[in-house]
Amino acid sequence: MINAFHHHIGANHGDRPLVTFPKRRRRSLDAENYPINRWAMEDIENLYVYFLSNIRFLDMKLDIQSGLFFTNHLANMTVDFNKVGKWVGTLHLAISLLRQPNIQVEQVPVETNVQHDSTISFGVQCAKIDELYDYYLIPMENIIRIALDNPRKYLMSDWCAALTVEEIQQVLEGIYRAYLDYKKSQRLPR
Repeated sequence: MINAFHHHIGANHGDRPLVTFPKRRRRSLDAENYPINRWAMEDIENLYVYFLSNIRFLDMKLDIQSGLFFTNHLANMTVDFNKVGKWVGTLHLAISLLRQPNIQVEQVPVETNVQHDSTISFGVQCAKIDELYDYYLIPMENIIRIALDNPRKYLMSDWCAALTVEEIQQVLEGIYRAYLDYKKSQRLPR
């Protein structure tokens, strides 16, 4: 990670807002005993960011879900804290930064350790989707439809390269069903 920081310092010329995203070479997510494909879920959340900020960053496949990025002073001055929920804070900050027309975006590949457990539960991911809807009025179903229009363009290859379009569709629709089931279970009296 220190290399990403040094890259950020070297790329900062102070003449325009700069954000540097470290990009995990391998998204090492804890997937055991998890009800959905976590890589696909990250891609869905990233699609919210691309479509709510600037679609030109889609080709970069920014690793927004790592929750880590570096900004310079000019970028910090453009950050909008008006719509920051407890679950979408990092996503909202990325959206706020990437909306800037003259933002310089850098990305630096970084190595990651294998993750054997996680503090992110499926419930937290559902809460994130709910907040994204509350703030931006885009339902998850719309994001999934967009992803299915061109999955090779919109989704990371680390989980879907070997899958057919039909298999990718099954994964994404499975996530959506699990999300709806979770929401339904939360409304039931305990």
